[in-house]
Parts: sequence; structure tokens; C-alpha cells
Amino acid sequence: MNDSNASNNAKSSAPKKLIAIIILLAIVVGGGYFASTSLLGGDTTDASAQKSEWFKVEKKSFDLTVVASGELAAKNQVEVKSKVKENLAIIEVIPEGSTVKKGDILCKLESKKIEDKIEAETLAVESAQTEFTNAQRNLEIEKNSAATSKKAAEVKLLMANLDYNKWKDGDVPKKERELELALKEAKKQVTRTERDFINSKQLFEEKFISLNELEDDELKMDKAKDSLITAENNITIYEDYTHIKEQSDKVTQVDTAKSSLERTIATNQSKISRIESELKSKERRLMIKKNGLEELKEQFASTTVLAPQEGLVVYGTSVGSRWSRQDPIKEGRQIRFNETIIVLPDTTQMIAKIKVHEAMLPQVKEGQEVQITIDARPGEIFSGKVSSIAIMAEEGSWMNPNLREYVVKVEMAKDDSVGLKPAMRCTGKIVVGKVEDSVAVPIQAIWTEGKNHFVYVGAKETRDIKIGRSSESFVEILEGLEAGDQVLLRNPTANEKK
Repeated sequence: MNDSNASNNAKSSAPKKLIAIIILLAIVVGGGYFASTSLLGGDTTDASAQKSEWFKVEKKSFDLTVVASGELAAKNQVEVKSKVKENLAIIEVIPEGSTVKKGDILCKLESKKIEDKIEAETLAVESAQTEFTNAQRNLEIEKNSAATSKKAAEVKLLMANLDYNKWKDGDVPKKERELELALKEAKKQVTRTERDFINSKQLFEEKFISLNELEDDELKMDKAKDSLITAENNITIYEDYTHIKEQSDKVTQVDTAKSSLERTIATNQSKISRIESELKSKERRLMIKKNGLEELKEQFASTTVLAPQEGLVVYGTSVGSRWSRQDPIKEGRQIRFNETIIVLPDTTQMIAKIKVHEAMLPQVKEGQEVQITIDARPGEIFSGKVSSIAIMAEEGSWMNPNLREYVVKVEMAKDDSVGLKPAMRCTGKIVVGKVEDSVAVPIQAIWTEGKNHFVYVGAKETRDIKIGRSSESFVEILEGLEAGDQVLLRNPTANEKK
């Protein structure tokens, strides 16, 4: 490129230095995009080269990094939440930053409201206990009454069965024998009187007896025949009527007694079932009241919050979102159910929680090396590795609701965790790749015009270049420069361009 062109390019390019840097900020590692913060810092290893106005082009290797900021957190921590199921005010709280042992009091909540509920619930439990005891007594009384009435019905059935068996096995055979005997005697009497009448008739014909005597024997014969008819009729009446009626009466008495027993058993069972149901209802009510009282007592105990383990006291509002605008933990503040009051972090093992822009996230992988700097420890660099990447982005702030950043957790070496505390601001430089043995120049040496990139190889001479991958400090040169070339790290002055 000639001097005239160089002069013109320099004039048109000078105000575009910022544009060049902005465009470079959008260059992707291997063809993607990266955040502006990844190109604004310097590389301390090449600080001496960047202080010079000229840079000697050389082949070098450098890391490709993604830079993100965040804060420190404990890898393991216990969140102490409110177990009281209503809003209560803090009446006492341990100062933040205190070191506590297991069992130490962290916080006390106002408990008068719960104490009043415990008193009312205690009375309710006593009332429910009385009702339950009365129901138990009623059930016992009803069972005794049922046993007595059942026994009486069983005795009636037994008597009816005995009476039936006595009639069937005793009275009936006896009556049948009596009727048979009467019939037999009547038949014999008829035979005897008929024989006597025949004999008397011969004797009358032979004039041995009188007519009156003959008529007496005839009368006896007629009476005997009548007695026989009566005996036969008695048997018929008994078999066809009397026996059937007596049997029906006896069977009815047995059936009635049996039905009475069944009815008594059913009635008793119905009464007992009703009282048992009432007893179960009273028992359930008593258990509900007792459980409610126990829960209230647990709630009352929970108004005194104890440390579950040793640790450094950090208020729950101190580790929450910066944009949540929660009132700080202090006396008088209302605490909701399940709200985190205190966090007890294990500061022997710390992690860095940095927020990576969604455009840079595809480059970040678990296991990648990370260099961490901490605002509270200037000049120190801590090492770590990416341990996890959030699946969901965090909500943007109220100032930038469309911002999408993902929390990347970086596990730090345990020895490096000494003296560090949660919520310390930090910056993580994630090594996402490496440029090996390539021609490279500092970012400050590169200028742009339109879509073209160039460098100054003299005060008036520019050279077009083709750039490749870049870090926050160096840019890979694919074409246009060779090792040994000199490039200017600033915009030539007006006098230099003449």
C-alpha cells in the first residue's frame, strides 16, 4: 500500500480504533462470539511487550478464555429455615459474621401467638379426652347389656326346645299308647259282651234267665260297641287335629324364641356398632387434637432457632439475589415459613459461582481450568475447575430484564479456601481452548475499516491481515504478517503520517 493510501487510511482509521476493539470483542473462539469483558483486560505475562509502542511479531501460544464475574460460596452449607408455619417477628438474632457451635442460639422469634394457641389447644385436648373416655364407658355398658339380653333370649330358646322335645319324645308317645290301649280294651269289651249276650239269649230260650237279664246283657253289648266307636274316634281326632295343633304350637314357640335371639343379637350389634363408630370418631378427634397440640409445641420450640452445626453466621438475605430487594435480617423483621434465616457455610471448601452470558455458554465445559481473582485478595490468583453448569438461566435484573446468564460453579482447591468467605466478589477466567505456536499480535495493534483488518508496519504504511482466534490480549494472524515483522501498538500521530 503506497504512502498516500496509508495516510488516507490512517486518517479514516484513527477514529475507528474503538470500533476495531468492539468488533474483536464479538470474535468467537474458533468462529463463535465472546463477551466484551473477555477482550478488555491485559495479559500480565506479556505486559512488558505491550508497554512498548512497537511489537515484534512472533509465534506464540496463548489461552482462549471466557471471563465472567460472580461471588464466592461454600461448597457445602446448611440453610437454617423457619419451621414456624406463620409469619413471626425476630426478637433476637446473632450478629452476622459470628462463629457458632452446634446447639448455639441463632435467632429467637416472637412466640406469644403460638403460646395462646397452645393454651386453647390444651383445653380442646382435655375436652376431647373426656368425650373419648365417656364413649369407652358407654361401649362397655352396652356390651354388658347386650350380653345379658342375649343370654335371656338364649334361655328362652333353650326352654322352647326342651318343651318341644318333651312333647315330641314324651307326651306324644304316652298319648298314643293311652289311645291304643283304650281302643284295645274297647274291642275286648265288645267281644266279651257279644259273647255274653249270645249265651244269655240261649239261656233265655231255655228259660234259665229272665227277659230282664237278657236285656241287661244286650245293653252292656251296646255300651261296649259305643265305647269302641269312641276309642276309634279319639285316635282319629288326636292324629288328625290335636297332634298337629300341639306340634304347630311347640314349633312356633321354638321359632319365636329363635327369632327373638337373632333379633336381640342384631339389635345389640347395631347399638354396639353405633357406639364403636362414635368411639372411633372421638378417638380420631382426640388424636387430631393431640397431634395439633404436639405440632404447636414443636412450632413453639422452633421459635428458638439453634445451630445444627458449627459454622460462620451468614444472613439468608446476604446470599440471596442482588435484585430481590429483601429487607435485611434484623430484630423486628417478619420471617415467613420456610424462609432462610441463617446460612452456615463450611468455609474449608469454597466454590466460585460466576455468571456466563448465554452467547459464551456453549464454549464452557465441565472440568475446564479456571483462574480466579478475588476483589478482597488483590494480586492473588486462585485455581479451580468447572464443576457444574446451570441448566436454566437466571432471571435478568430489573435494569436489564432480557439478560440471560447461566451460573457456572467452579470448585477451588481446598488449600486455597483458607481465609475466604461467602459473597466475596470474584472474577473467573475459564480456559476454553488454546492457540498453539501461531503468529499473533496484541489486540492494540489491529485496526479495522469496514470488514477489513490491518496493522501499521510503519508510521505511514499499513498492511491488510486476516485474523483468526483471539483471547482478551492477543489475536491469531492467519495471513499478512510473519514472525519478525514490527507492528505499531498505537495510532500514528498526525506528524508521523505526514
